[in-house]
Amino acid sequence: MKKTLFMFALIPCVITAQAHADECKGVVTQDIPDNSYDGKSGTVIEQLHEYEGKPDGTPLTYAVHGGGVYPADHIRILNCTIHKISTDPYYELKLNNTSENADDIIMQKAEAQLLQMGMDNADASNAAYAYAKSPNTACGKMAARAINGDQSAASLILSGGICP
Repeated sequence: MKKTLFMFALIPCVITAQAHADECKGVVTQDIPDNSYDGKSGTVIEQLHEYEGKPDGTPLTYAVHGGGVYPADHIRILNCTIHKISTDPYYELKLNNTSENADDIIMQKAEAQLLQMGMDNADASNAAYAYAKSPNTACGKMAARAINGDQSAASLILSGGICP
């Protein structure tokens, strides 16, 4: 309970970045023929992200990191919302602001902020994970310092050894 309240208290600290979703889930609503990935009706697909869309903001396809492209009209998004944007792919998926998504939203915002500080994707992702899931570890504490603007903490994370 205390951890959950602590995590909600941290949300305003990292509100500067939008939470884009790689944690989106969708369910296949009808079989997808000739799909080399799991395209069977009823299958829950995790880690969906934007792929192709129309200029009006309508998604044409979603993709999964590591493989898999799914026609948008065969997927019902479960925990995210589609937002129109003005650049290709013309839409973005954002996690719904629910208690079930709170940790993922915190991680995404923290990762975006750490990337803006010059971290590479791997270091930012590891540090953001520790910040949200293991805040009392050395990595979690150092990530918190970096997120609060301590560039030396970001440099320490980049030097390796703190966030495996």
